[in-house]
Amino acid sequence: MDTSNLPLSGPVTTAPNGQLVNLFWDDLEPIQLPVRVMGKPYVLVEADEDAAVKYRNASMKAARLDDGKIVGFDKVGDVEPLLVSLCLYYAGHDGKAPLDALGDFDRTKLVPLKKVLMWPARIVKPLFDRVKDISQLEERPTKEVLLKRLEDTLQQLRSLDEGSAKNWLESTASTSDSPTS
Repeated sequence: MDTSNLPLSGPVTTAPNGQLVNLFWDDLEPIQLPVRVMGKPYVLVEADEDAAVKYRNASMKAARLDDGKIVGFDKVGDVEPLLVSLCLYYAGHDGKAPLDALGDFDRTKLVPLKKVLMWPARIVKPLFDRVKDISQLEERPTKEVLLKRLEDTLQQLRSLDEGSAKNWLESTASTSDSPTS
């Protein structure tokens, strides 16, 4: 989009191509999605910045670093139910997430992490995927990260091939050593 003839009022930032771009948000109403688990109504709400920060921090704590680069993850499963518990509310009478006296979401009505952890993974995983999607929390991997993943995957494939070849050689050798009738 050519922004050269847009009026430069309000917040202004620079795009990667050097052009100035206005950023306007006239509506801060978070996305709310109705959810039902065992007939009980809940509301999955787009992550606010507090939830996003907690999710990113938990993700980084799970990251295994080597020379400042992410090379793997430990306990990455902990972040999924955490994000769900930070964004899933018991539904109010109107079917939406309940508000407090200030008009903000009532955090006392969040579904506790302990409860989310008791639900089957087949329920928690889709909730996690959906809230991550509506909150735009998907990190795009860099070329370097993708190349490292590819290298690791190719190494795993070579190990499997070597193992299969070794097993085949051993089974062939033991068959040829056995007496025939």
